[in-house]
Amino acid sequence: MAIGTGVGAAETPSVTAGPTMREKRARRLRIPRSAKVLIGLGMLVFFVLLAAIGPLVAPYDPSASLSSTNGVPQPPSAAHWLGTTQTQQDLLSQLLVGGRSTMLVAVMAGLVATALSVIIGVTSGYVGGLVDDLLSVLINIGLVLPALPLLIVMTGFLPKDANPSDLLIGLIISVTGWAWGARVLRVQTLSLRSQDFVRSARIIGERSWRIIGFEILPRLVPIIASSPRWRP
Repeated sequence: MAIGTGVGAAETPSVTAGPTMREKRARRLRIPRSAKVLIGLGMLVFFVLLAAIGPLVAPYDPSASLSSTNGVPQPPSAAHWLGTTQTQQDLLSQLLVGGRSTMLVAVMAGLVATALSVIIGVTSGYVGGLVDDLLSVLINIGLVLPALPLLIVMTGFLPKDANPSDLLIGLIISVTGWAWGARVLRVQTLSLRSQDFVRSARIIGERSWRIIGFEILPRLVPIIASSPRWRP
């Protein structure tokens, strides 16, 4: 006797294959399609390459005086594409040679200022209490101090015969550029500290450094990336 398949017979569940390793890698390495992002990346790559190869392709010595007509800057010409300074130094050569130092100072100042603002601002907003009061006073002092006079005073303490390196100049600039970012991060951390996911992490016994590193900091990445590192 033939046995027919009933309505209630068990059906084999269909298995949906997950994304392969190649698809995951392609998704991870996907290039953004936004025109603004692509233009920004292109400009960044251009200036980094210019700073890297600038001293090798500079047409003149940037500190050499190329003419006897001192005090009269020369306009752009075939010999000097960007003209000359009042002391007849080639501006294009100065731009190509000085780009590496400028890039290094900017990167150093940005990294140190960002690290200080994250450490001080997030710690102040999360810990609270007396620590918050003391760090808030430090942030307010950093906000009210004039940046340019402070840089001049700090540079004046260097030996007169010393030639400060780019890293030292970047460190000096970063001292005056962290306070504003720390103020913004403190306010955002105060808001996140009262959220349910932070309270749940505290209840289950997570340590403070783990809550800050894995619960709060990932949500502050857009603010950290867009926060200004310099104020007039």
